[in-house]
Amino acid sequence: ARRRRRRQTRPPSLPRTHGAVGPVILAPSSRGRGRAGVLAAYMARVPFRLLAFAAAWSAAAARGELRFLTLGDWGAPDEPYMRPVAAAMAATAEAANASMLLALGDNFYEDGVMSVNDSQWKETYQEVYNFSSLQIPWYSVLGNHDRHTEFFYAQVEYYLRGKDNRWIMPSLYYSFEVDTCDNAPADCFTAAFFMLDTAILAPDAATIYPIEDADNKRAEQLAWLEGGLRDAVGHADWIFVAGGDPAFFPPPP
Repeated sequence: ARRRRRRQTRPPSLPRTHGAVGPVILAPSSRGRGRAGVLAAYMARVPFRLLAFAAAWSAAAARGELRFLTLGDWGAPDEPYMRPVAAAMAATAEAANASMLLALGDNFYEDGVMSVNDSQWKETYQEVYNFSSLQIPWYSVLGNHDRHTEFFYAQVEYYLRGKDNRWIMPSLYYSFEVDTCDNAPADCFTAAFFMLDTAILAPDAATIYPIEDADNKRAEQLAWLEGGLRDAVGHADWIFVAGGDPAFFPPPP
């Protein structure tokens, strides 16, 4: 039996309470079901540089394809490139018929948002990425700038309180699946996505970010990831592991 599309999984240990943008197209794996193609989607640490990669695709999605955008290091409201990049993203999303977006951290410069009512939600996100083709799910994770203060959990609360129908961040790390077989049963695949809180995985993270009990939280996330990957390898054709920074390296400031 197939799993429902975009099934989200919260880590059991957590309660419910400068980069690039580009398109990605997935097609059925040539390896066959049960053997997964694995891609680690970590954004390069390039402050205040956003690149838009556009392509001349047909607006009609092919059978058994999943098309989505990735975006990182994007939340700088005073930078002049934000609106042109948003327009390029919108044109790309429309041409590719993108169905979702991965927002991979540094969502709000310089220090994240202070609350679910912070003005940056409107000034940096809602009023900039307001094109019709970008009214798709934004699966989001934190970057290092989002963790500069103790209010970083506001980005999770924004989703949990239903403040926006695009923003998805049910926890600091989580997983979801997309099954294309609903639309193309004869030629389809399952893609599993693991969205990480990379700040906690970095060595000495507690010396830079306001993180309590960092060692145990790191171990919890790694155990969750290992278990999830084992399960996904058994049924997913594609596996994506995504985060704001490369894991297991010293964290950026």
